[in-house]
Amino acid sequence: MIKKVVLIIVCALMSLSASAQLSRKVSAEGVSVGSDVRVVTQEAIYAAKRHALVEAGMAEAVHSQGIVFIETDNTVAREHVAAELSLLMLDGRVRVKRAKCDTSLVNGMVQVKAQIRAEVLLDDVEDEEFRLRVSGLHSIYREGESVEFDIEVSKDCYLRIFWFAPPESSQSEGGQLYPMTGKYYDRLFRADSVYRFPKLPTDCVVGNPQSLEPTNDGVAPVEYNVLFVVALKKKIPYDRPECSYEEFVQWLWSINAKERVMQYGLIGIVK
Repeated sequence: MIKKVVLIIVCALMSLSASAQLSRKVSAEGVSVGSDVRVVTQEAIYAAKRHALVEAGMAEAVHSQGIVFIETDNTVAREHVAAELSLLMLDGRVRVKRAKCDTSLVNGMVQVKAQIRAEVLLDDVEDEEFRLRVSGLHSIYREGESVEFDIEVSKDCYLRIFWFAPPESSQSEGGQLYPMTGKYYDRLFRADSVYRFPKLPTDCVVGNPQSLEPTNDGVAPVEYNVLFVVALKKKIPYDRPECSYEEFVQWLWSINAKERVMQYGLIGIVK
């Protein structure tokens, strides 16, 4: 049983190591205005990071490259989570080496100007023929209700499936659902075949078939978690010491864009 259901299905394809990934060092500025100095400072730094992407010759949207959002019925929750994940993905793409923040008052409001020196990770173009489809996932589940969905890929690949708590910070925790020691084998998934998760073929399952039953451990009547789907061309394990957004994003960006594809979705769990 999963305590917090945020599924991340990661079907990632990988050919280059992190050490081989290209990067560019740039300087950039960002400005933000508001009433809370802590929040304004954070927003100014994120603005500087977005400008760092442009300075490195990349489109601002590149930090979400290779990511497709699985549709849900809750537009407000979806947009909130998408915005939070976008910032977390940006953290993984732009690594700040030095930062200087100048604070001043402008018309009674706090203004922060952030100046950063950063390393921006660069990508090759994606493999347009590599596609991942996830279907059958509901936007809302009740506690104890079984979660199942279909996975289909256009090329042979290896899957990595994770769940995460709501993306309130880069330290929000999660867990890997596939492959899982003692429950699933790390096998090759064939192109143009439909696989039902968690009830995968018998040659993939250790022992009895698994079930996925969400639990709402929060105080809100509906708790939203995130589902990611990534596909890898090579058998690359998730080898980070922890399973947090920060570690996951760093692992994801260490994989060349041609070698991975990912989807993520939102799941609401009703008490």
